[in-house]
Amino acid sequence: MKALMQELNYGIDGEVYFDEISKRIYSIDASIFQVEPIGVVVAKTLDDIHKTVRLAKIHNVPIIARGAATGINGACIGKGLIIDTSKYLKKIHEVNYEEGYALCEAGVIQDQLNTVLAPKGFCLGPDTSTGNRATIGGMVGNNAAGAHSLRYGKMVDHVISLHVVLSNGETAEFGEETEASFNEKRNASGHVAEIYKCVHSIRENHTQAVDDAFPKIQRRVSGYNLDEIIKPFPINMAKLIVGSEGTLGIAKLIKVKISPKPAHTVLSVMHFQDFEKALNNVQLILEHKPFSVELIDKHVMDMGKQSPMMKGQLDWLCGDPEVLLVAEFDASTPGLALKKQREFEEHMRQEVNCYANILLADKVSQGKVWKLRKAGLGLLMSKRSNERAVAFLEDVAVPTEKL
Repeated sequence: MKALMQELNYGIDGEVYFDEISKRIYSIDASIFQVEPIGVVVAKTLDDIHKTVRLAKIHNVPIIARGAATGINGACIGKGLIIDTSKYLKKIHEVNYEEGYALCEAGVIQDQLNTVLAPKGFCLGPDTSTGNRATIGGMVGNNAAGAHSLRYGKMVDHVISLHVVLSNGETAEFGEETEASFNEKRNASGHVAEIYKCVHSIRENHTQAVDDAFPKIQRRVSGYNLDEIIKPFPINMAKLIVGSEGTLGIAKLIKVKISPKPAHTVLSVMHFQDFEKALNNVQLILEHKPFSVELIDKHVMDMGKQSPMMKGQLDWLCGDPEVLLVAEFDASTPGLALKKQREFEEHMRQEVNCYANILLADKVSQGKVWKLRKAGLGLLMSKRSNERAVAFLEDVAVPTEKL
């Protein structure tokens, strides 16, 4: 390790830490786990990633990619050399509104990108609740989704191409491939060609097994995205990297699709006294094609009422519900958005046993609801008692008809 540390200090522009304090700091993330790494590299340039991986390969040391460390399943900690992209690699290289994409370094923060896109009426579709700190690289790593996945899907649906450092230190660009371009790369020589040969073998020998085994649900983010590479051509090889948590390569540059923001939205906040009855209505709500549907339970509401951060932010609550279902509708004009919501409200009145359904059409009131939703995990984790929440499962998903 001493030789590796010396070569890193000499060979890269970034910061190199092998001291006990730094390793202790990087031994934790937002999960319940703690594993001390071998050392830490805070990459300062894109070339630092390439050089670090190459040196780690020479010294036979595992590599762990790390962004903002907001995940709760321990994906960015381990007994390896951590490459932290969150401090310096924050440049947005290009935004093309006509073609609908942005080219970012891995450390660009979700809200940072959205702030740049907002004046032109665009956004990044996946909108995690940790958007003020989550990095685009981390969102690629864990295939992030967010509150509006009903409309926008997951990160895998938005990544156009990736410049990736592979395990041997080589750099490759993965993106959309026609059958001809795929076969051309497969029939070449070298490490990248071997990757294409492997994908070809999966397509030839395991397509049916992958199709049979992978759950047909919109929010599946676990496992490698093999279902993306068995599709008919053209296929996008970058989609296999998305969700791989840095195990197939480390992204240097990320080209993502940007989406028009909804012109106008309204919220229906349904108040229930029974958790199970609330869940039984999700399928019915989805028939109205909402922009999003979110659940907020009593634990989060009660902690919100006690939080100084949420003071004056919960005046929209009606009574003391056990659970809220929040349905959001969007349209091109305020009138059309309200029309959608009114039709939904009338249907809910006939079919759903909620004791109150509150309409919120102004941005200020809607912002209060989303503030509580985004603060949910932090509020639960701040509870200091014997019943304190422990977060260790992330993005659990079941088919909505089985809720």
